[in-house]
Amino acid sequence: MKSTLVRTVSIALAVALAWSAVPALAMETISTVPNECTVGGQSLKGLDAAAARALILAATPVPARAPRTFVAAGKAFTLNPSAVIKVDVEGMLAEAFAATSTPSFEVMPRYIVSTSLIRAWVDSRVAAGVNRAPVSSRYVLRNSRIAVAPYVIGRRLDRVKAYAAVRSAVTSSLAASAEATFPPVPLRVDAIQPSRTKANVGKAILVDESERRLWLYKNGKLERTYRVAVGTAQYPTPKGTFKIVRKVKNPTWTNPAPNGWGADMPAYIGPGPSNPLGTRALYLNTPGIRIHGTSKRSSIGTAASHGCMRMLREDIEALFPLVPIGTPVFIVR
Repeated sequence: MKSTLVRTVSIALAVALAWSAVPALAMETISTVPNECTVGGQSLKGLDAAAARALILAATPVPARAPRTFVAAGKAFTLNPSAVIKVDVEGMLAEAFAATSTPSFEVMPRYIVSTSLIRAWVDSRVAAGVNRAPVSSRYVLRNSRIAVAPYVIGRRLDRVKAYAAVRSAVTSSLAASAEATFPPVPLRVDAIQPSRTKANVGKAILVDESERRLWLYKNGKLERTYRVAVGTAQYPTPKGTFKIVRKVKNPTWTNPAPNGWGADMPAYIGPGPSNPLGTRALYLNTPGIRIHGTSKRSSIGTAASHGCMRMLREDIEALFPLVPIGTPVFIVR
């Protein structure tokens, strides 16, 4: 019982000493250990620094301690303290070389709680198991209709506080007896809010070719609906998910098929009543496809275009300012 107490006190003292600055080694001027000292019952006297280091490492095992548990985001992570404790070889070596009036002595174990090993464990185990990127709400298609996917709050381990908490816990274990146990240590985890929720998911457009209709949504709720013309069977409006990449008032029309269906049309038509794009055009991120106006009012509600979605002049002019660049466009049949 007495030896256990002495060893525990010695280790605790060594831990405290390991935090202080180690004095300059006498071995800078002395080539071998000058003192009658031992480590683990083996003599260090007369050994050079390299041999003394090797003996200290061999004779000073890292003490076993009960595993420590850390809790973050409802998950438990277990660390064996010995995995992050290192023998303070240089501190023990300095003691062996230091000038002393003691005729003979035992160099007591010194230990260092390794910052680099703690960081590696926290990063690879705890942070990797806890950190989660936030997921913003976004528009998706469900059964050919628009829905808003739910957002997910992200989380991030406070690594700086975690490093300090793990170091403190391991140091406490090292200073205590081998049988000592401790309660779990909570680690701070911060919530990361997504940039978009349903409340600010923004605008989206849905076009149903079979119904020849366009719906505009704002934050998941229907804002406007319009009748449109869509592509013919020969030139169908593409199905898929797109986005608005450009907005043009009073656009110029450039003939997309001068050697095909546009052979009898000019190379381009400037703004005006004869322009096939009308007074407003919303360009999608696919070649030649737009949502635009038309002077051919009778075509609305039919399959009449070369792939674009036509709208009445008053409708496209009402829609145009409501739709920012980047707005997703879902086209279904």
